[in-house]
Amino acid sequence: MAGNLVRRGVPPSLGAAVKAEGVQPRSMREHRRVIQACAACAFRPDDVVPMMGDGPLPAPVVVVSKAARQHDLLMGRGLAGGARNVVDAAIANAGITQAVRFTSAVRCVPPDGRALAHQEQDHCREHLLAELLLAAPLVVLTLGEAATAALLRADVPFAAVAGMPLRLTDEVLLIPTVDPMDVVRGRRDATVALRRDFLLAHALLTKAATGGAMRDAANE
Repeated sequence: MAGNLVRRGVPPSLGAAVKAEGVQPRSMREHRRVIQACAACAFRPDDVVPMMGDGPLPAPVVVVSKAARQHDLLMGRGLAGGARNVVDAAIANAGITQAVRFTSAVRCVPPDGRALAHQEQDHCREHLLAELLLAAPLVVLTLGEAATAALLRADVPFAAVAGMPLRLTDEVLLIPTVDPMDVVRGRRDATVALRRDFLLAHALLTKAATGGAMRDAANE
């Protein structure tokens, strides 16, 4: 998808973007089977099932974190613990009532919590794109710089794009927002930014529901 966004212009649809990367559509049953059988990561323990994500499918809103954490795997959620609590609070504060799906760019826990190179992130990329195709979202929010770079498959000037709607396709907008762990750590600016960006997501969803063109929203 990032290749289309950066080098060949914005693709017309999510399906076209996914197809351009050679990812095949999956049923939910097949999606689960493929992820549970995945052994692409060198650091996946044999006794750990990669993170599936949680929430309805399809879902107008998809929230993407950078990588699964031990707590996420334990709870069986795409995002768990304090980070999930602050995101849920931002969703409620924004008045978003549409279905929200939580997932991550990387499905296993990186060793020692280290940042992953793009090549390592790419082991999970087909799972992320296949899940987005199942979700058919209108808005995708990436939590932090690493999640944004993983989805776009490119390093981005995060401070310059945070809180700005970017077009993934003609019909899907990306909003890069802050890592909710910054909110958990007590950063007031992160709390303000997270709430702002989910309010923006709500405004975009409302625009779509009233017949507004999502493709124009990134240019306003």
